[in-house]
Amino acid sequence: MAKKSSVYFGPPLAALTSDLKDSDTVSGKINRTAERYLEIIKRHKTELTDDEKQVLLNCLSGAFVDPLLIRHLADEVADSGEYLDGSEAAKSLHTKLESASFVELVVIVESLGF
Repeated sequence: MAKKSSVYFGPPLAALTSDLKDSDTVSGKINRTAERYLEIIKRHKTELTDDEKQVLLNCLSGAFVDPLLIRHLADEVADSGEYLDGSEAAKSLHTKLESASFVELVVIVESLGF
């Protein structure tokens, strides 16, 4: 069993647990959600080349990667200087991102540490 720690309940966690009162129930809900999330991450990987990863890292540098930005990752790449300069990695990445589901896009973002 992991040690106990304090957790800030920002808006997403507050919404997730809003109907729960007992701390054991809240803890259980968070852990079940995290377990499912980790399984999603494991099952929905999209392979990117190192060059494609670098293009995406350049596009997202300093960005707050919220769900809206995740939905528009392909647009971010298409608007990037690398894509406009004709980079094969940027074009390949754009194609992958356009055809990816939202779940796959989340996994891509998570794999890059955002």
